[in-house]
Amino acid sequence: MEPEKIKPEVHPKLAHLTKERREEFYNRFYNEKNSVLIDEFKIKGNANLHKLFEPKIIDEICEYCNVCLWEYYPSKSTQKIGGEKKCPRCDHTIYPNNEYSWRSYRCFCSNCTRVRFEKEERERKELEIKMLAEHEKLKEMLKNENEKPINLTELDFNEKVYLLSFLKGEQASSSEISRFSFYRPFMNLAPTTSLKEDIIKVLLKCKALKISQNANLDSYNNYIENNNIEDLLVSKSLELNINEANDLYQNCVEYLQNELKSDFLKGVIIWRRVALHECVEYLNDELLTIGLPVREGTTTVELFEELLNIYSVSQINKITERIIERAAKDKLSGSSSNTRIANNVVGGIRSYANKGINEGWCSSFVGLPEERRKPQSLLSKLVFNDVLSIGSKGYINAPSLGIFTVENGFNQNIIPPPVQ
Repeated sequence: MEPEKIKPEVHPKLAHLTKERREEFYNRFYNEKNSVLIDEFKIKGNANLHKLFEPKIIDEICEYCNVCLWEYYPSKSTQKIGGEKKCPRCDHTIYPNNEYSWRSYRCFCSNCTRVRFEKEERERKELEIKMLAEHEKLKEMLKNENEKPINLTELDFNEKVYLLSFLKGEQASSSEISRFSFYRPFMNLAPTTSLKEDIIKVLLKCKALKISQNANLDSYNNYIENNNIEDLLVSKSLELNINEANDLYQNCVEYLQNELKSDFLKGVIIWRRVALHECVEYLNDELLTIGLPVREGTTTVELFEELLNIYSVSQINKITERIIERAAKDKLSGSSSNTRIANNVVGGIRSYANKGINEGWCSSFVGLPEERRKPQSLLSKLVFNDVLSIGSKGYINAPSLGIFTVENGFNQNIIPPPVQ
């Protein structure tokens, strides 16, 4: 079928000119000033004169309508790349290629919009089919690798404590606050992110947790490729792998308390571990508050491990607060780099704490009040309240065997090992 040619109309502002005069106007447009042309051709003021020109009918055919396209005159600034081509029937537009322009144009006529939508729908469906197939493959793989549920008695003391923290996290995830958009599951599981990740890794390793057959595929792949624990938690891709389903939390607490009766040292070790990470948490929160980089490397960890033999979390945090005040002044003065000031904070904490030990006032040193304590993590609450039953003493007392009741001639003089 012969393509249709639709004749463009003359713009009303040029209707008083003959065809010859209009062509003369078009030809002179790119070489003369607009003001001269406006006066000579008696055109009412218009900054974009090229938009008054009649488009040219060209041989290129609209891919949708079998109509010859119109080619519009470009402005003076875009003369080198040419004008756009448009279908007078459906408004399908072909824009000139401009490799020097930051702009990227695409046609938004009804036909092109429909074609793009259909393409996106096809791609979406293909992706859904692919994702479904991959997810079914993942489910089958997890089903084949699925470990049999274990018994609570197969877990050691620390693993049981970590299991309790996970149960607390699940409980918090189902609470009212979890409905808010800002809520992230297990966000307050432990004082630090590193300890939170350790908890989940330990529970996966001892098989108290397993990856659900309905796990989010992206989260699972992120875990496999990048060891990303957070994604598994947020997507709720983990599930319990314990036989005792009923009253699991209470049963676990009872097991732990019975173990403590014969070995209080286990309680001191988990106390020191939580205390260590609470000290690291407070230090890094305070550093970030004044715009300094965090410090959670070996030097920092070894410092707090050493100080917890003498000081409580409350006292260490008070020392940290005083050193941070000095660091804030150093930062304002601009005398040192942020990294150097942050390093000096760790050194300052050690010096201040050693001074208290040498001068003998470390035991009477008043720590940071409990009302100014960082919000307790789920792990901290259950360790101090449910497992050790020492409440706020876990914060205001240094970790030691002396706080527990002595039974069966238990030796209080055992020195607890460093935090692992």
